[in-house]
Amino acid sequence: MEPVNSMDTPVMSRRLSAWLMVGALATITTFAAVRTFQLRQQLAEDSADRIRSALHDRLATWEDNLGERAEAWLLELAQGTPAYEHELLQRQSTRWYEASYVWSLEADSVRFEHPALPVAEAGEQLLADPCMSRARLLSRAAPPEVAGLQFRRCRTRSTPVRLLASSLSAAFLEAADQPELALEALDEIDPALDFPLDRASQNGLSAYRMVVRRTQAARLLETLDQQERRERLLLLTATEISELSGGELESLLTTGAKLVRDDISGFATPGELESLDHRIARAHRRLRGWQEVRDRLSLHLEAPYPLTVPDVDGLADSLRFASDIYGDRELLLAYAPIGHGRVAAIQLDGSALLRHLSRGTGTDQTRVAVMDSDGTMLYTERGLGPNDLVLAEVPFERVFPQLRLALIGPTPADGPQGLGWLIGQLTPIALALCLGIIAILGRLAADRRQRELLTRQQAFIARVTHELKTPLAGIRVMAETLDMGVGEDPAQRRNFLERIIQEAQRLEIRIDDILKVARARRPGKRISVDPLELAEEVVEYWRPRFELHGATLEADLAPCAELEADRALLRDAISNLLDNALKYRREDVPGRCLIRCLPDDAWTIFEVTDNGIGVPPAMRKTIFERFARIERPGRGKAGGHGLGLSFVAEAAAAHGGLIECREGFDGGARFILKLRNRR
Repeated sequence: MEPVNSMDTPVMSRRLSAWLMVGALATITTFAAVRTFQLRQQLAEDSADRIRSALHDRLATWEDNLGERAEAWLLELAQGTPAYEHELLQRQSTRWYEASYVWSLEADSVRFEHPALPVAEAGEQLLADPCMSRARLLSRAAPPEVAGLQFRRCRTRSTPVRLLASSLSAAFLEAADQPELALEALDEIDPALDFPLDRASQNGLSAYRMVVRRTQAARLLETLDQQERRERLLLLTATEISELSGGELESLLTTGAKLVRDDISGFATPGELESLDHRIARAHRRLRGWQEVRDRLSLHLEAPYPLTVPDVDGLADSLRFASDIYGDRELLLAYAPIGHGRVAAIQLDGSALLRHLSRGTGTDQTRVAVMDSDGTMLYTERGLGPNDLVLAEVPFERVFPQLRLALIGPTPADGPQGLGWLIGQLTPIALALCLGIIAILGRLAADRRQRELLTRQQAFIARVTHELKTPLAGIRVMAETLDMGVGEDPAQRRNFLERIIQEAQRLEIRIDDILKVARARRPGKRISVDPLELAEEVVEYWRPRFELHGATLEADLAPCAELEADRALLRDAISNLLDNALKYRREDVPGRCLIRCLPDDAWTIFEVTDNGIGVPPAMRKTIFERFARIERPGRGKAGGHGLGLSFVAEAAAAHGGLIECREGFDGGARFILKLRNRR
């Protein structure tokens, strides 16, 4: 037991060092996990900061561009461009431009230059006209047809009077079932039925009265079955109502536009109705903007006002935006003083601007959205997905202070830059982990191999000790017997001496085995060796031994390239293979062994194949290790100690070759020794 005890301390030391390495690896792993989490958090924060900065820059650019456009438009109004013409031109060229407003402050009153205030009906004053009074008196007693003709005679009076007279004449003639005459009464006066509604106030006319006149004409055209003209007139009326500004919208948008819309729905296409509804919706926003300018902005502007027309810089300093005054996010007004006590404002379509801001800004997975202060999505190209979240958001600064611009998308993965930075931070830790794992696995494998080798060595020592004691005991007994004079018979004495010699030979063999363990397998001087000649020499030496044991040794030898090798070491290696073939033959069949020598490209191959008890597949690699033995019934009778094949493997490695074991004849073994040819 002495050798086992001497190995306990190193084994325990190696186990302790392995556990220390495991602890160090666990510590490094924990640190790496924590560090990875921290780095990913930092990457996420940096990514959010980058997104937030990009959103802020985009929003600031968008607001600056919008401010510059508004300043340019207000400067045009300040320099004398008529507000009416400016509004028509910009509304046609810019789809999100709604209206222009210009007013002046005079003492404590406000005077609007544009839009012109609607002309009051003043119906009693118009009926006081002499022609209208006579027609009115006659209409009380005369038939409707006569009353209609009487009102028709007033077509030469002033424009407001003849406009009212034509409507009253058409109403009486229609009641008298004279639709042709009624339509003539409407058609024959100036302005014509298709006179633009937005020019009514400038000509002292009531846009409301003109719309009433057109609806009368549409009804008469339907009666006269003039559908095409009726449809054109109704579409024109609805379109022009939706294009009005200021107070005229208050009197016409709620009632007149609805009535005309209902009439149009009977013949208009879905596209025409959708376009009309869009125009009416814009008109409602324009009406709310006008009401805001009239009721609030015109009375609550900062003073003092410039006495001269401002330049671009001065206008930029005084430009203000108003939005969402009544909770309507689509309302957007930009206003500023433009000199000489005058103020100008422009109304923009906020919804169109916000839709444009949120459209086409993002990637395939992300998109920009406009949200309110509660986080409700107002404008975005597509709805929220199940995995979407707000990656970053920034508030509007000038235009819509109650809204926010946000980037929506799935949880972002590390980008190329962030991933590279993360890899750079974690590479040393990853290398330490890999080296630690490799070291631990190597140490565990080395310990396992050491324990296996120690176990085999202890078994080897136990076997050799037992086998040394056996011949020594026999020699001692026989020597003592001879010393006692028992063996006086010459034949008996000779028998004892032969047995002593046999036991001495067994003892010599076991000592050689021990020397094999202690002696390193290093090749000696290398010389040029002819493989064919070497194989023939080995066959010639071993064939008689096989025949002595009732076995056959066959040879299949081919010329091969010469080798640079230790001839004696190679001969011993091949002899070990033949010795195993003879030692582990089967008792139930005649032994057979085939030795081959054949070339194969850069290799010279020696094969030894037998029909013996063979090697189990699971052991065909292990058997080349020192002290490795196959422990099972029917093996070990030949006295093997697991050293022969390890010697062959060491000899092959010393020559840069290799050895492997495969299936032989009838379950036997086939050993293949491959050696590199001389270069």
